[in-house]
Amino acid sequence: TGNRRVIGVAPEVGAGLFLDRYLSERVRLHSNLSWKTSVGEAREVEREFDYRNAIVWFATRRWIPVLEVLGRTNTITGETRLAVQPEMIFYAGPHFEMKVGLPVGLTSDRGRLGVRAQLAILWGGGH
Repeated sequence: TGNRRVIGVAPEVGAGLFLDRYLSERVRLHSNLSWKTSVGEAREVEREFDYRNAIVWFATRRWIPVLEVLGRTNTITGETRLAVQPEMIFYAGPHFEMKVGLPVGLTSDRGRLGVRAQLAILWGGGH
Protein backbone atom coordinates (compact mmCIF):
# COMPACT_ATOMS: atom_id res chain seq x y z
CA THR A 1 0.00 0.00 0.00
CA GLY A 2 3.12 2.12 0.05
CA ASN A 3 2.53 5.01 2.49
CA ARG A 4 5.37 5.44 4.98
CA ARG A 5 6.26 8.56 6.93
CA VAL A 6 8.44 9.63 9.83
CA ILE A 7 6.44 10.49 12.95
CA GLY A 8 8.68 12.70 15.09
CA VAL A 9 11.51 10.61 16.50
CA ALA A 10 9.35 7.57 17.14
CA PRO A 11 10.59 4.12 16.17
CA GLU A 12 8.19 1.39 15.17
CA VAL A 13 7.94 -2.05 16.72
CA GLY A 14 5.89 -4.91 15.42
CA ALA A 15 5.51 -8.58 14.65
CA GLY A 16 4.82 -10.55 11.53
CA LEU A 17 3.66 -13.95 10.39
CA PHE A 18 4.75 -15.34 7.01
CA LEU A 19 3.06 -18.43 5.60
CA ASP A 20 3.54 -20.42 2.40
CA ARG A 21 1.40 -23.38 1.44
CA TYR A 22 1.58 -25.45 -1.71
CA LEU A 23 -1.92 -26.11 -3.03
CA SER A 24 -0.51 -28.29 -5.82
CA GLU A 25 2.83 -28.88 -7.50
CA ARG A 26 2.51 -25.60 -9.43
CA VAL A 27 0.29 -23.41 -7.21
CA ARG A 28 1.36 -21.76 -3.96
CA LEU A 29 -0.53 -19.58 -1.48
CA HIS A 30 1.66 -16.93 0.13
CA SER A 31 0.58 -14.74 3.09
CA ASN A 32 2.29 -11.96 5.04
CA LEU A 33 0.48 -10.61 8.08
CA SER A 34 2.06 -7.97 10.29
CA TRP A 35 1.14 -5.49 12.99
CA LYS A 36 3.19 -2.49 14.03
CA THR A 37 2.93 0.48 16.34
CA SER A 38 4.91 3.66 16.89
CA VAL A 39 6.56 3.96 20.30
CA GLY A 40 8.43 6.71 22.12
CA GLU A 41 7.93 10.39 21.50
CA ALA A 42 5.53 10.16 18.58
CA ARG A 43 3.51 13.20 17.54
CA GLU A 44 0.85 10.74 16.44
CA VAL A 45 0.56 7.16 17.61
CA GLU A 46 0.01 4.78 14.72
CA ARG A 47 -1.02 1.15 14.91
CA GLU A 48 -1.40 -0.67 11.64
CA PHE A 49 -2.25 -4.18 10.53
CA ASP A 50 -0.79 -5.04 7.10
CA TYR A 51 -1.82 -8.03 5.02
CA ARG A 52 -0.57 -9.33 1.70
CA ASN A 53 -1.97 -12.54 0.29
CA ALA A 54 -1.04 -13.98 -3.08
CA ILE A 55 -1.77 -17.01 -5.17
CA VAL A 56 1.23 -17.90 -7.33
CA TRP A 57 1.06 -20.17 -10.37
CA PHE A 58 4.38 -21.61 -11.54
CA ALA A 59 3.21 -21.78 -15.15
CA THR A 60 6.69 -22.32 -16.63
CA ARG A 61 10.27 -22.03 -15.39
CA ARG A 62 10.45 -18.41 -16.56
CA TRP A 63 6.88 -17.03 -16.42
CA ILE A 64 5.02 -16.86 -13.10
CA PRO A 65 1.60 -15.17 -12.93
CA VAL A 66 0.54 -13.89 -9.49
CA LEU A 67 -2.70 -12.49 -8.10
CA GLU A 68 -2.16 -10.50 -4.92
CA VAL A 69 -4.57 -8.85 -2.48
CA LEU A 70 -2.92 -6.30 -0.21
CA GLY A 71 -4.20 -3.98 2.44
CA ARG A 72 -3.55 -1.94 5.53
CA THR A 73 -5.89 -1.15 8.41
CA ASN A 74 -5.24 1.55 11.00
CA THR A 75 -6.35 -0.25 14.16
CA ILE A 76 -6.98 3.04 15.98
CA THR A 77 -9.24 4.75 13.41
CA GLY A 78 -10.46 1.68 11.52
CA GLU A 79 -9.44 3.23 8.17
CA THR A 80 -8.67 0.49 5.64
CA ARG A 81 -6.91 0.68 2.29
CA LEU A 82 -7.23 -2.30 -0.02
CA ALA A 83 -5.96 -3.18 -3.50
CA VAL A 84 -5.78 -6.17 -5.82
CA GLN A 85 -2.72 -6.58 -8.02
CA PRO A 86 -2.35 -9.04 -10.90
CA GLU A 87 1.31 -9.33 -11.82
CA MET A 88 3.73 -11.29 -13.95
CA ILE A 89 7.21 -12.37 -12.84
CA PHE A 90 9.82 -13.23 -15.47
CA TYR A 91 12.99 -15.07 -14.48
CA ALA A 92 15.62 -14.08 -17.02
CA GLY A 93 18.28 -16.27 -15.40
CA PRO A 94 19.50 -17.53 -12.05
CA HIS A 95 20.41 -14.02 -10.85
CA PHE A 96 17.92 -11.75 -12.59
CA GLU A 97 14.13 -11.29 -12.43
CA MET A 98 11.63 -8.71 -13.62
CA LYS A 99 8.14 -8.09 -12.25
CA VAL A 100 5.27 -5.98 -13.61
CA GLY A 101 1.98 -5.48 -11.78
CA LEU A 102 -1.21 -3.49 -12.24
CA PRO A 103 -2.51 -2.50 -8.78
CA VAL A 104 -6.20 -1.63 -8.68
CA GLY A 105 -7.43 0.33 -5.65
CA LEU A 106 -10.56 -1.10 -4.06
CA THR A 107 -11.16 1.65 -1.50
CA SER A 108 -12.12 5.21 -2.36
CA ASP A 109 -8.94 6.83 -0.95
CA ARG A 110 -6.63 4.91 -3.33
CA GLY A 111 -5.92 5.57 -6.98
CA ARG A 112 -8.01 3.30 -9.12
CA LEU A 113 -5.25 1.93 -11.37
CA GLY A 114 -1.47 1.99 -11.33
CA VAL A 115 1.58 0.32 -12.79
CA ARG A 116 4.30 -1.24 -10.66
CA ALA A 117 7.60 -2.52 -12.05
CA GLN A 118 10.49 -4.15 -10.24
CA LEU A 119 13.89 -5.36 -11.38
CA ALA A 120 15.91 -7.65 -9.09
CA ILE A 121 19.49 -8.83 -9.23
CA LEU A 122 19.97 -11.89 -7.00
CA TRP A 123 23.22 -13.29 -5.68
CA GLY A 124 24.14 -16.14 -3.42
CA GLY A 125 23.04 -19.76 -3.51
CA GLY A 126 19.62 -21.28 -3.75
CA HIS A 127 18.24 -19.34 -6.75
